[in-house]
Amino acid sequence: MNGLETTWGGIVIAVGNQKGGVGKTTTAVHVACGLANRGHRTLLWDLDPSAGATKHLGLTPDAYPGTLELLLGDINVDEACISHTNHDIDMPDRLSIIPSKRRLERIDSTLGSRCRFFNPLDVLAHPIATLRQSFDIIVLDTPPSTVLSPSLATYASADWFLLAAMPDPLAITGLADAARDIEAVRDSANRKLQLLGVVLNAVDNRTRLCRELTTYVDECFASPTGDTLRLTPTISRSTVVPTAQKLGRSVIDAFPRHPVAEQFLAIAIAIEDRLILAQRALGDAISEASLAGGLR
Repeated sequence: MNGLETTWGGIVIAVGNQKGGVGKTTTAVHVACGLANRGHRTLLWDLDPSAGATKHLGLTPDAYPGTLELLLGDINVDEACISHTNHDIDMPDRLSIIPSKRRLERIDSTLGSRCRFFNPLDVLAHPIATLRQSFDIIVLDTPPSTVLSPSLATYASADWFLLAAMPDPLAITGLADAARDIEAVRDSANRKLQLLGVVLNAVDNRTRLCRELTTYVDECFASPTGDTLRLTPTISRSTVVPTAQKLGRSVIDAFPRHPVAEQFLAIAIAIEDRLILAQRALGDAISEASLAGGLR
């Protein structure tokens, strides 16, 4: 497992931004594919009614039951998870996906009609508790805020939040809004939620705006040690991403020698390294607490 221990259950990483069109789904797909490539049993859960992650990996949204049916209780998690081992599809090894579809837009009204007292924060709790037993890493492609239940539930259920953005002033504003939401959630619904990092997509370092916004992100998202929470490298602007989408594959699998594929793999390794450091810090804290308890 490349030093990443997940014996107590899968790690849940939500990927998002408060603004659309910033490479959120592209980031989620390639982080999931990259981590699967690194040897981790990885699940990509498409929670967005636009079904971008589902289509990116070559699945027709209405071809399989998935997120909608799972959240409504019509199928179980085993039936929802799609991979090359249980379906005749071209998917990377160690990668599964729970697909989405447009009808997920109506999930709030449907759940409300079934139970007036349902809690939107708890919508993902039971499925994720079950999925943690089967996967090392679960990547959530978050829905827009208009789909209230899954959107709120991602914050309540995730261990880590990975922010995605492009070098655009509005996208950077969305990052700041999302960071504030994470802090608000930590104070209430999910005290364990942590910011994993920031991924910058479609970067052209030849432009002054890109350089200025990259510097701004570094300044705004400094880690407690003084380093930046921006994950490196940045992802270059390239037509290879939509080309891979048309093929129904990630850049990592369709064009493994392309610089963008190498960049996404480097991001996966950087995420892995941060998770390992966090686990070591947690282990040290537990050891110190146990030692302190024994000395009393």
